[in-house]
Amino acid sequence: MDSRENSIALVLAVIESGVSDRNAAKKYGISRSTLQSRQAGGVSSCSAHLHQQWLSPEQEKALSNWILQQEACGYAASHARAREMAIFILKFWGDTTPLGKKWVASFRKRNPSIASIIGKPIESA
Repeated sequence: MDSRENSIALVLAVIESGVSDRNAAKKYGISRSTLQSRQAGGVSSCSAHLHQQWLSPEQEKALSNWILQQEACGYAASHARAREMAIFILKFWGDTTPLGKKWVASFRKRNPSIASIIGKPIESA
């Protein structure tokens, strides 16, 4: 869960304790309509669009772990290598649909822990 989702969860807890949604929204800087939507059972846009992503959350976690392992071994995982590994994972599960042009950029946004690692050159000693 990202920091915005954590903030929304916090504000919803504050509202449940008796603070009005208008005051909570103003105090924490979360729009009132977002809070009302979540109270009515709405989900975040990320959650709502999970079915549109090529890799499942578990597969993305596996790819993130692979990138972190590569970095720990001293290998920089380039955009091309990350894409190759994602395609390998998809093919392993029987999906041969090609990834979009901006897939790596979107993957990096969804996985901030590896965003600065992909494509980072290794400094020579």
